[in-house]
Amino acid sequence: MWFLRSCGGFCPGKARSLSRVSSLMQVFRQTLNPTTGRAEWTAMDEDYDYNQEVARSSYTDMLHDEERNKKYKAGLELAIGRVRGRGQRVHVLDIGTGSGLLSMLAVQAGADRVTACECFKPMAGAARKIVKTNGFSDKITVIPKRSTEITTGPGGDMSERANILVAELLDTELIGEGCLYTYQHALKHLVTPDCIFVPHAATVYAQVVESDFMWNWHRLRELPLKGCEKGLVPSSDMEACMGAAAVHDIQLSQVKQEQFKPLSEPIKVFRFEFDKKMECLERGTDLSVVIKETGQAQVILMWWDIEMDPDSSVLLSVAPFWAHPTPNNMQWRDHWMQALYFNHQSIPVEKGQQVALHGRHDEYSLWFQVQKQGSMNSTGSEVSLERPVCRCGGHMVWSRPRLGMLNDRCRWGTYAAALRQVLAPGQTCVSVSDASWVPLMAARLGAQEVFALESSDLGARVTHKLIEANNLQDKVHIVQGSEEQLEAALKDKKVAMVIAEPYYSSSLLPWHSLYFWYVCTRLRHKLQGGAAVLPARAELVAVAMDFENLWRLRAPVGTVEGFDISVMDQMVKDHSNQTDERVEPHPLWEYPGVGVSNPVTLMNFDLTQSVPTENMVATGDIPFTRSGSCNAVALWMNYDLLGDGRHTMSTGPHAPYTSGSPQWDPHIRQGVYFMDQPVQVLPDSRLVYRVTFSPKDGQMDFQFDIENSQGKN
Repeated sequence: MWFLRSCGGFCPGKARSLSRVSSLMQVFRQTLNPTTGRAEWTAMDEDYDYNQEVARSSYTDMLHDEERNKKYKAGLELAIGRVRGRGQRVHVLDIGTGSGLLSMLAVQAGADRVTACECFKPMAGAARKIVKTNGFSDKITVIPKRSTEITTGPGGDMSERANILVAELLDTELIGEGCLYTYQHALKHLVTPDCIFVPHAATVYAQVVESDFMWNWHRLRELPLKGCEKGLVPSSDMEACMGAAAVHDIQLSQVKQEQFKPLSEPIKVFRFEFDKKMECLERGTDLSVVIKETGQAQVILMWWDIEMDPDSSVLLSVAPFWAHPTPNNMQWRDHWMQALYFNHQSIPVEKGQQVALHGRHDEYSLWFQVQKQGSMNSTGSEVSLERPVCRCGGHMVWSRPRLGMLNDRCRWGTYAAALRQVLAPGQTCVSVSDASWVPLMAARLGAQEVFALESSDLGARVTHKLIEANNLQDKVHIVQGSEEQLEAALKDKKVAMVIAEPYYSSSLLPWHSLYFWYVCTRLRHKLQGGAAVLPARAELVAVAMDFENLWRLRAPVGTVEGFDISVMDQMVKDHSNQTDERVEPHPLWEYPGVGVSNPVTLMNFDLTQSVPTENMVATGDIPFTRSGSCNAVALWMNYDLLGDGRHTMSTGPHAPYTSGSPQWDPHIRQGVYFMDQPVQVLPDSRLVYRVTFSPKDGQMDFQFDIENSQGKN
């Protein structure tokens, strides 16, 4: 669920989202219609149940973050001690209170009064209940407003200004939730001149690395085709484009050491002291960095740490393990990760060379650039650095994982090998994929003409650039819109082959790409006898998982730092089952875990036949193959391109998997069904399933239960 960022209010963490709210709190909920491949926005009633969004937010992850909770507690204790030492009563302002945890910690530490604000009204209501449950209603006042709307003075929301401000307004990019403006507004309107801020300060670190693995998420590369004199190339403006400005958040500690090479030490780039007035919310820094290894400067890694007190005695770091102050005792979390920023171009550097690292930020974003040392002007004054903006269109159409998929030569080698088996010269083909190599590959391998159905205008324009760059204008024809427009473009032509990866930018879960099946069904009258459909078959696959930490995202919180938070647990429980999908998309390569069963095919789909009119139902059981905790089921689709098992593309593990830890494809998200609670399993127990596919709306319904020799758990 997606909410516009708002100062001093609730904002779900990582952007894996389904809904949005306007400034007037009009709610639009996005759902995917797999039968049409379209994302549809629906305006919801005023009494729309926001709690479903809470159920899918990063809320529980934050409360499970013990280090965060304990260090905020320590910071509050130090701040309250300082104020008491000045002989003052303690008035704490808690901005974006969420569950009210920080407010209760403040009272526990000796605060006389706490004003807590929370603009997300369902969360504010929950905070009031939690505060009451824990017996703090006499000292904590919850105000359902943004901090920027709070009034002070006689008759205002606060009769007097606060002398301690506590807030958790940080995201992976540190400032992405608008903390700079929120703090500056508070300094001017809500707190005393000697107010103590918790946290007090933050430091941003950057490290220059070489990484083809990461670079593939930034720049579309040439795709060689075995046996062809010419491969497929990106357009010149794609090769020169600066890329997208959006941060790419990632669990850096899960990137294999052989997948990147550090070219510099971690460098302090920015320091923010939140209790200091800023003349401008935009700032830049230019640093000289010594390169420690010869290579290509391609990617800048970023993370931060925060100091809870002015003496820097309480430090919280979100650094990856190789730069962490306590690498053997790291807190797992998903609401704060690390980030990647991509250099405009890959720059060759040598060991011992000095290069310029430029850092910039505005109110919400950071960006970086590595340049040769001579790029700094002779006076040493600030170098103007343009914020990255995509001018080629590709970075607006392709997500970064999608770029990685387009650059996956192994994947495309499999596809080309299958296509060669069935493609004959002179054929007319239809391609049903979003801004893909597929129609160009078919044309390059010998199709007479290819009609490429594109779902969006921008996708059609990007595909057109690729067609021109590869001189395939006479062979590849773009049809932007629906199957009706495609039929009109085909006129009386008969189609010899319908092809797809399949991949669609609107797809959230693996089976949403079955949209291809619906298109094939609707085009059946346009197919000539013996027409090929590629992929020909698909299978839905599952494996029972014991994830080290991912399950915590949906685990009940219960008690946090001695406080009863069960009100929130109950709200999440009451409404999580009402969400459209019990299954959530996650990039599983970032989350360690081991399979406690072998992978099992739950359902098969013959894409050469029409979509059935009746529900497809599959039942069975999956034996557990090892002892452990079953806390989730991972789900993905395999596509058998020719239907004979020789050429298969998977959206799950990128290598054959039978047991142990799957090696997940890093360029696509898998589906995850979280069990209601982790269950200890033995090899004599089993996972019983029932899966229903509804052809009417393209939705999947899953039921999983664990049975042992004594029955269901």
